[in-house]
Amino acid sequence: MEKDPRQNLIIRCQACGKDNLFDQPYAYHAGFSDVGFLYSDSGHCTLVWSWFDPAFKRFLNGEGPLADDIQARNQFEKSLRAAPDGGRWRFNNPARCLFCSAQIAGPMLSQIYFLVYPDSIITNDGDQLDLNAQLLKL
Repeated sequence: MEKDPRQNLIIRCQACGKDNLFDQPYAYHAGFSDVGFLYSDSGHCTLVWSWFDPAFKRFLNGEGPLADDIQARNQFEKSLRAAPDGGRWRFNNPARCLFCSAQIAGPMLSQIYFLVYPDSIITNDGDQLDLNAQLLKL
């Protein structure tokens, strides 16, 4: 059965004018979903995890939001395996156009809505929380 193309999100790049097609009906809201997200260095992959995943909670020091804790963010970034495209996951990486790599959406630190690219890693599938599989064994 073919998927209805109206269920795809299209974001037109302001730089090149091409349409970026995403297999999602709208930009997902991280807060409503209780998830965090990072884009890879290329801006063409997304990592999504649950705020309730025990593997993530160990990076929080309990003193405030992650957005205010540069040390915790840096430690989390360094602990992650490389993205499928070979880049690193970073809190400051924006989503980028698949055609010209211009920014089409902001990074997690400045935007709560996120895009899911084809090679994305979603670690909270249903009842399964599997961020641990994306962490380096240090």
